[in-house]
Amino acid sequence: MSVGKMISVIIPVYNGERYIERCLNSLINQNYKNFEIIIIDDGSLDSTQEIINQAYSKDKRIKYFYQKNQGVSVARNKGIEVSKGKYITFLDVDDYFNNERFNIFADSNPEFDIIITGYKSIDEFGNLLNDFSFSESFILNENIIDYIINDSRVNGYCWNKYYSKEIIDNNKIKFSESLDFAEDLIFNLQYIKYTSSAKIYSESTYNYVKSDSSVTRSEDINSLQKKLTHLSAIEEALKFDMSQTSKNNLYKVYLLVGSGLYKRFVNNKALSNDEVNQLKIKIKTKYKDFKNENENNILEKKVYIKYFVNMNFPRISNAIKKIKF
Repeated sequence: MSVGKMISVIIPVYNGERYIERCLNSLINQNYKNFEIIIIDDGSLDSTQEIINQAYSKDKRIKYFYQKNQGVSVARNKGIEVSKGKYITFLDVDDYFNNERFNIFADSNPEFDIIITGYKSIDEFGNLLNDFSFSESFILNENIIDYIINDSRVNGYCWNKYYSKEIIDNNKIKFSESLDFAEDLIFNLQYIKYTSSAKIYSESTYNYVKSDSSVTRSEDINSLQKKLTHLSAIEEALKFDMSQTSKNNLYKVYLLVGSGLYKRFVNNKALSNDEVNQLKIKIKTKYKDFKNENENNILEKKVYIKYFVNMNFPRISNAIKKIKF
């Protein structure tokens, strides 16, 4: 295999001492060697830096940067800024690559604006939960945005994709630093505006680790406020040029996420009635927008039931695990 084009792998990390060795080893063990590893430490307070210094200091491909805690978007933007590769990809510290990930990418001699791969969802013990792969590889020259929004094997994630460094730099594309959730969806939608071709690889070479300790499960006020930015991201996404089917799917996510947050707001005594009521009005307004754009299109029964119960019986919804969002 030829040396090929250099890949920049950007890893944002905050308190990643439990995962950093597995994450980095999945890169070190790649057979394809022409890549750089850019670690942006977002103010870790644990032994992340010490582990990197002790175990990986001799590998010149690893470039470590420390910054005060500013969030994953700032970290990724820093990584893009200092990257040198022709292609950029991302890896979350608690996830890891299949050993053949770069081989598959490089052997196909990619010359596409965006490259998308399948991925596997696994638990913390390595057990397979789901395989989001494709039956075969194929090329897209149109409707790329609809694949990103509508296909669960693609989605708005940034870690199952390769991006052109040139396109990012020339068009000043960055992660929104005001978003704590779905910031990668907006990054992808901005990026797609400047692309004309995409390659979809059938193989699932990214391992996404689904953890029960995920920050998305936290119920403190600060976490709930951050989760509201998921709604802001969808509002921004709806402004992009896309099919009505894509818009409808975004509306459905908005109503499920929004109503799920509303019931949590109701259950949190630290939040004022004004904050709770403002969120309720915001979500119901978006439901009206959905109906206005779809005179003959109603929500699927399961989606509507979740939305209706969350919005009208939030305390009951909180108490019933089967309906919990």
